[in-house]
Amino acid sequence: MSDNRGLIANPNFTGSRVRGVYFFAGNWRFAPPGGTVQTFYDHVPVGENASKYTLFPRDPRHLGWSESKINRIFALDSIVQSGANTVVMSHWGKPDEDRWRYWAPMQTATGAHDELFDAIEDRPLLIMPAIESSDNTYNQQFPGTSNSYHFSQDFPGTPEAPATALWEQVFDLVSRYLFNIHHPEYASRWLQLFDRDGVPRYAINLLHVASAQLPEDADSTFAAGFDWVADLVFARTGVRVGFTLDVLIDGQELEAPVADRGGWQPWFDIHAENPGAPGNPVTALWANDEHLDLFAVSAEGFAMSIWWDQNESPNYRQDGWFAIDPATTFSQGTPIAAAWANDDHLDLFAVTSAGAVASIWWDRDSGYRADGWFVIHPDAVFAPATEVTALWANEDHLDLFAVDSSGVARTIWWDRDGGYRADGWLSIHPETRTRPGGHLKALWAHPDHLDLFFVTEDRAVSSIWWDRNEPGGYRADGWFAIGSEREFRPGGKVAALWAPANDVKHLDLFAVDSVGFVRGTWWDESQPGGYRPEGWFLIARQDFAIDVVTATWLSRSELLLVANGVTERGWRVFGANWVLESGWRGWFPIRKEFSAGILSPVTALVSPDPNHLDLFCVKYNGIIDSTYHRMNTEDTYVAQAGAAGGWLEKTAAVLAIQGFIPEHVSNEGNHARFKIKHDYWLAWLTTGIPVFCDVSPGYDAHLIFTKSNPYGNTPHWRERQLQSWSDRFSGMVYNTWNGYTEGFVGMPSVEHEDEDWNWIQQLFAQVQ
Repeated sequence: MSDNRGLIANPNFTGSRVRGVYFFAGNWRFAPPGGTVQTFYDHVPVGENASKYTLFPRDPRHLGWSESKINRIFALDSIVQSGANTVVMSHWGKPDEDRWRYWAPMQTATGAHDELFDAIEDRPLLIMPAIESSDNTYNQQFPGTSNSYHFSQDFPGTPEAPATALWEQVFDLVSRYLFNIHHPEYASRWLQLFDRDGVPRYAINLLHVASAQLPEDADSTFAAGFDWVADLVFARTGVRVGFTLDVLIDGQELEAPVADRGGWQPWFDIHAENPGAPGNPVTALWANDEHLDLFAVSAEGFAMSIWWDQNESPNYRQDGWFAIDPATTFSQGTPIAAAWANDDHLDLFAVTSAGAVASIWWDRDSGYRADGWFVIHPDAVFAPATEVTALWANEDHLDLFAVDSSGVARTIWWDRDGGYRADGWLSIHPETRTRPGGHLKALWAHPDHLDLFFVTEDRAVSSIWWDRNEPGGYRADGWFAIGSEREFRPGGKVAALWAPANDVKHLDLFAVDSVGFVRGTWWDESQPGGYRPEGWFLIARQDFAIDVVTATWLSRSELLLVANGVTERGWRVFGANWVLESGWRGWFPIRKEFSAGILSPVTALVSPDPNHLDLFCVKYNGIIDSTYHRMNTEDTYVAQAGAAGGWLEKTAAVLAIQGFIPEHVSNEGNHARFKIKHDYWLAWLTTGIPVFCDVSPGYDAHLIFTKSNPYGNTPHWRERQLQSWSDRFSGMVYNTWNGYTEGFVGMPSVEHEDEDWNWIQQLFAQVQ
């Protein structure tokens, strides 16, 4: 290992230790009485936050970064006077993202970053970007457009597709500051550190470093992930980057709401050698918590299947997709209905190219029916690609539903005592019709009551029910319209589902209207008329058209809609969620790099593990892809110095440990907090990896986070950190981290006068 690892590699600084200050470039978010926050960059700030400041600079020029270059020069000259040589630049995403707009304390836009690179000029300062984690920006007061970024939910990815969201941000930074044809001087202002081999790398500080994607003993994979990202950057740009790591402490819980990008894994191909066709639906169902089956019609018209099994390696069937009796063919777009009768018996149903409903079964003792698919009462004719709904009432009774070629709802049942209904398919009040081959939704409320829904020829969502206590079974008065609206697509899909709480009798309905907007309504036993009195409502603002929407309950208190919408960049997968505490949260893209097939419906499936959600969709090229999401998790992997240190020490892309988070995990007072920080430093110093001594004057954010405990900001707290410095550290970084005032660094303040300003100069005077 090189002796200069973790030291500065830039000309005129070579061999120096980092003396860094964490800095939020950009103006404060202050609005005068009756006014608005002055805007300086592309995204308008959400609003004023100065009322939440717990610290104010004595010289207001520190808050006016964006107002004039004179103020920027003043701020940077003050940083130079403090003794710092590095500005650690808070970074909140690419130029097209607006996470800074909602979550950053200042107007920390990419435009402010550009101003920082510009204002450095010939000052003895370098810049190290620090990539921040934050939630998504949907559904705030002024709805934003950005996915969340949480390091632990994105990292490490795979060698072929490393940490997608991290890689995108790194690539953007490299493009803007190392290949800026208008400002070639920017490249010389980015901090470079020597790696373990003595090679200079452009340094990036990564915050909240852990992984919710790895088991707790995955030290080697975790370490390799940093090289995966750095190697991909080098392959694409020829630039070597490296990382300083803010490694979390074990036990810090992280959440990944379904509306955040962070919890969604990159879409992946499910055995691309057997593609389907754009527009084809995918059927998925769990046999148990260890086995998942998928079904789809191939481009050749064969019913295909593959499975995922917890006990197989790889988990998806190694030989890929297989045809289920290819003697029977189906038209493109045909859905395959699948239903388990019990743990040992599975039935499949689909409408053949000839217009008949056919079935085949799989049995644990014999596999798929040896004689292949068989037709169920060919007296009824269905349009090719018509959807069949199959519901087991119990192990002895099966019901099938479909819309025939004349638009009439039909049903037939199988009973253990007599097989399929001898008289064939039954018409369900044929005086009401829908588009031939249209969608018919059926679901059981309880063993004695079944509801059906479809969109009729007159564009109304209509329903009928079967009840064991009705004299004729089905509602005597036939179908009835739900609400007065006549704006839905005849034959379009209706998503219907009963709320999961047993003590609540509540049904939700969703359908797509004639212009591609998703609308909803509900039935509740507490309502005198049952259905919502105001009728149908628009789920959320949307700027894309949707063809089919599906719905699933994630928990007793959260509902998710998933749809495929057409945008300027092609077909994308979107979600919208309802949460008990706050209602509908609006539409968000699910892994926006994914382009779905035209009109391909999305299958959403909650696994037996309620923390795990799977999605399946056909891509534009016909290949079936999947992604999954883990809603709430504690980090499954947190790097421990003793176990991970050896692996990270060998990783060329890891430049140093720069952990500013440790002091936030204790509520036991200054002494306990400092001990955690000190023990953290010592543990990592034994690994041979360079360590930056991270210091802060304290923390006070009680005006923002009402339950937070202020700490530090005492002479004793500052003195202990001052005395902790030793030559074993490779650098020092100062963080203000006080409420919303992180935009300036250790300067004379109204509250603390010159205490922090004098202290920061003492700190950096030690670092030679």
